[in-house]
Amino acid sequence: MHASLMIFDDENDREISTNYMKEIGISFADNYVGGVWMGINCVGNNRKFVASHDGSAVPFEKWIPGEPNNDNGYSIEECVTYCDVNGYGFNDDSCATAHQYVCQTRFKYY
Repeated sequence: MHASLMIFDDENDREISTNYMKEIGISFADNYVGGVWMGINCVGNNRKFVASHDGSAVPFEKWIPGEPNNDNGYSIEECVTYCDVNGYGFNDDSCATAHQYVCQTRFKYY
């Protein structure tokens, strides 16, 4: 199936995906804890966030204001969640934190 953690292609993809996740019952809980893992990280990449599945550039980013912040130096936050904090956006988080996840796959049209 070749699925990977979700990455948004653009704002339209983000809006459609957010609505779909809410429709299927994913609860964002209106805070950082209710986030969903994104297929984005900066592990071993000096805070440069890339696609987790192949290291390519991330096509679309929408960070929560003040993020990414590496927990202001109090911890190492190298993975990314998508959550609802004053509106939906990305948050850098510790890769060891438990979160919901959504996978995506690309279809080939013939």
